[in-house]
Amino acid sequence: MTRAVTIDGNLSPSIEDPHPPSPNRDGPAPRSRGPVQGSELSPRFYITVLLALVSAYVAISFVMTSIRFTGFFTENWDFGIFQQALWSTTHGHILFEAGDYELLGVSSFFQVHPSFLIFVLAGIYWIAPSAYTLLAIQSLVVGLAAIPLFLLTRSITGSGRKALWVAAAFLVWLPLLSSQMYDFHLEAFLPLELFGMFLFWCQRRFWSAAGVATIAMLTLEVGPALRLRDRCLLRPSPPP
Repeated sequence: MTRAVTIDGNLSPSIEDPHPPSPNRDGPAPRSRGPVQGSELSPRFYITVLLALVSAYVAISFVMTSIRFTGFFTENWDFGIFQQALWSTTHGHILFEAGDYELLGVSSFFQVHPSFLIFVLAGIYWIAPSAYTLLAIQSLVVGLAAIPLFLLTRSITGSGRKALWVAAAFLVWLPLLSSQMYDFHLEAFLPLELFGMFLFWCQRRFWSAAGVATIAMLTLEVGPALRLRDRCLLRPSPPP
């Protein structure tokens, strides 16, 4: 039963609605949705912010390590030996450096740390023979490690926002910058290599993961040990 309102404001007599609405015909009324908490933004936004953070870290760490170098705070271990080993290699004396020769009696840095990556660095040093070349390379490879870490976290969590937080936490981690401030080390390459290996493994790109693992093993003699440890971490757990 319904009543219509006339023009003068009075109620008209009751009339039957030929099609009364059924309370369950259309189902419950849809609820209004409020703003979604923690919604994801455009992937391009996260990539842009990530590249900005990486660039900032590379620039800041390079400036700080350069100031330390110009202030005569770098030492023979482990900056002078690398610089001399690279210079000697480009002048016909393979990885000779006086520090380990005086201390251990060895005539080549390769006898102390069998690293094949240092020959690649020697080629770069031959093009730009400067201490700042080593500092720039170290800042670059440490900063770039945040990119595979971001991609790995996004692959696992499915969230670009969480991946960006993890990458940012890596770049602002004080021990990371503090360790980089101490001269030059080949270990600076390992985060980039190991994060890349984990990323390819999680993507089931096993040949790519094996290639990056091989590069890590050629970077430093500790690389194979880390590779074996990572293999244990990546091995699927047995069913209960």
